[in-house]
Amino acid sequence: MTRTDDGGLSELLARQRIHDALVRSCRGVDRLDAALIRSAYHPDAIDDHGSFVGSVDDFITWVMGNHGDGKVIACTHHISNVLIVIDGSVAHCESYALVTHRRMIDGVLCDMLAHGRYLDRFEERDGEWKIAHRFVIGDWDRIDPVERRLGGPLTEALRPSLRSRDDNSYSVLDPRYFTT
Repeated sequence: MTRTDDGGLSELLARQRIHDALVRSCRGVDRLDAALIRSAYHPDAIDDHGSFVGSVDDFITWVMGNHGDGKVIACTHHISNVLIVIDGSVAHCESYALVTHRRMIDGVLCDMLAHGRYLDRFEERDGEWKIAHRFVIGDWDRIDPVERRLGGPLTEALRPSLRSRDDNSYSVLDPRYFTT
């Protein structure tokens, strides 16, 4: 990041762009949107999820293989406690992640809840802040069988969440967001 005498506005903008990339990476996995995942990473980025280490394209293939075809029925990432330290055109970032998967395990509908952290190195290249390296730390996890669901007229009338670009959010949010 180029230092300017703008009262800190350039740093605030950098922080927001970093946060936006974090959200795009998670939302891309939640919606199984390869282009959205890719938009959060530099082309030569490395992602280290422990059981997977590789390029962003290989990461996308890994996600689609492990989540697609109904393997994970629903997926939600919640990002919090985002700490960003910017040093020029490099930023180091720690983000807490709470991830929920709904999937069938041995014929039983289950919710998997996992808490971890993303340790990311972001780089600003050509004015864009994107992930250059991601290292994932697992803090704890659990799996619970789904014994009951809410039901009733309120929940039955809700539009379903879809793991694709057919999700209603794509018709509401500005399409420029998905091509960044």
